[in-house]
Amino acid sequence: MRLENFEPLFIAMNQVGEKKQSFTIEYNEVRAYVLFLADIEPFHLILGIQGTNEYFELEMNQDFEVNFFC
Repeated sequence: MRLENFEPLFIAMNQVGEKKQSFTIEYNEVRAYVLFLADIEPFHLILGIQGTNEYFELEMNQDFEVNFFC
């Protein structure tokens, strides 16, 4: 799956010399904290689910594609 919204984020990060970005997302009343690490290859997405002890790590290639079935 291609996460196309990360491409403009990655470009903006490069313009200011940032290699890490964090933000929160909410979907179906579930909030997740996201850490996007672009200082390693493949890139890493770390999602921590608020109110739980659960988190997920995903690898993202330079085409902004992730494989959810690792």
